[in-house]
Amino acid sequence: MQRRSEDLLHPLVEHPLADARIHRGSHQAMATEWAIWISHEDEVYARQAAWEAFQLLERLEAELSRFNPNSDIARLNRLTPGEILPLGAEAFGCLRKARALFEASGGAFDVTAGGLKDHYRENDSLRGRIAGRLRASRQPVGMEHLHLEGETMRVWRDVGVEVDLGAIGKGYAVDRMVELLQEWGLSDFLVHGGASSVAARGHAPAHSGWPVTLRHPRDGGRVLAQFPLTEQALGASGIARGEHIIDPRRRRPARTPLAVWVAASSATEADGWSTAFMVMSGTAVRSCIGEKQVTRALILGRDYSLTALP
Repeated sequence: MQRRSEDLLHPLVEHPLADARIHRGSHQAMATEWAIWISHEDEVYARQAAWEAFQLLERLEAELSRFNPNSDIARLNRLTPGEILPLGAEAFGCLRKARALFEASGGAFDVTAGGLKDHYRENDSLRGRIAGRLRASRQPVGMEHLHLEGETMRVWRDVGVEVDLGAIGKGYAVDRMVELLQEWGLSDFLVHGGASSVAARGHAPAHSGWPVTLRHPRDGGRVLAQFPLTEQALGASGIARGEHIIDPRRRRPARTPLAVWVAASSATEADGWSTAFMVMSGTAVRSCIGEKQVTRALILGRDYSLTALP
């Protein structure tokens, strides 16, 4: 799914928060490890709730991944221009949030740019890069080519744009899992989606929130920031392990900064804006802080300079 799995977010739960009331569950999905920490007196109840959340995650991956040939997104990518496809509620809901982020970011976030990655993948030579850029220049891009019909949850495209929800899918899944855990009556938990998406509610015992660590992507032993997270989400994007984030407006991989962390009201917003900030100017990024549901950001430059906003 334009997303990476760098170890940019790490919740300090295992040892610093050793407490019999904290119950942890883990699950493999979306090519990474997910984890849920729940603070609750009843271990059996907490583990049942976590299991249900992971079952939801499995269903979301099946519906949102472009690599699953039976998913709604894979079927969407096979449509001929003008052909209409009815979507499930999850795929339609995720696409609707992707459109809102596209519009709010001025096109810096665009899930139709995910397919461009394939043109640059494994092209380390100069000749391969040139060939990849030429292929990318011919690939249709732009959410304006994807038409969503709200009442019927149908979608169609007027040209052959290719949708990849990798830059938002984990955040969307984290938010849906948070909703499910709250439906179970839980108020103190953290959902961690593969070191790039995390959301917290309530707090760990004897803490004001859930301690979270931001690490340097090229030096895992170097801690950049630590703070308690509660009633918010964090999203992280970075290119330390490859040029896999695409600037949709220039049709080429993002080259700077090295990494971005964003705190926002939801994991979907945090994921989307962390990706958008990778290709936006510093001035544009600053204009978003305190607006558009973004509360703060941490930007690591290529020269390892660290900028905290606000």
